[in-house]
Amino acid sequence: MEKFLLIVLSRLFAFNTVLAAYASLTSGTATVFGESNSAVRAQCSSPFTDIGGSCLYVYTGQSGTWYEISNLCLQVGGRLAVLDDANVLYYLINTIKAQGDHNYWIGAADTAVEGSFRWVDGTEVKMGAPYWAGYCHKGDLHQEPNGGSDENCVQLSHQEYFLFNDDACDKNYYGICEQLN
Repeated sequence: MEKFLLIVLSRLFAFNTVLAAYASLTSGTATVFGESNSAVRAQCSSPFTDIGGSCLYVYTGQSGTWYEISNLCLQVGGRLAVLDDANVLYYLINTIKAQGDHNYWIGAADTAVEGSFRWVDGTEVKMGAPYWAGYCHKGDLHQEPNGGSDENCVQLSHQEYFLFNDDACDKNYYGICEQLN
C-alpha cells in the first residue's frame, strides 16, 4: 500500500514534496504537507476534543445514515466535519485507526450537483491525493470518487486507510463532527 501511495502522490506533487510527506508519515511526525500545526491547541467544548488543532468529535455511539449523523452533530453543537486540511486529516486518521475497522461519515456530498462535491459549509472539496482514496484495478490506477449518482455522500473508509470514499447516503456508519463556534 505504501508503494501505491507513493505512485499516486508522485503524480500529483513535486518529487521533494512526496519524499518529505512520505518521511513524515513513516516517522510518525506531525507535519504532512506544509507547516506542522502540533503547537496549535484548540479550545474545545465537550464532547469535542482537540485533534490536530481542530475540535472534533469521533462519534461511535450508534451508526446512522449520513443525514442521521448530520442531525446528531447538530444536536451536540457541531456539524459533520469539514476535513480540508491534510495535517488535521493525518491526526484524525491516527486517532480513529486505533478504534477498529469502522467507517465514518464526514461533511461532504454531491447531492446538489452530481460530481461536484461540496463541504457542508458550501466550499468545494479538493480532489485527488492526499484526500481521496485510490485503488488499482486490472493494473490501472483509479481515484475516488467513482460512485456516480448512486454514491453521493463521503465517508472515511477503513478499507481505504481512512481516505475519502463516496458512498450511498443511506448506509449506516459512525461520524466525525466538528464544533461550531
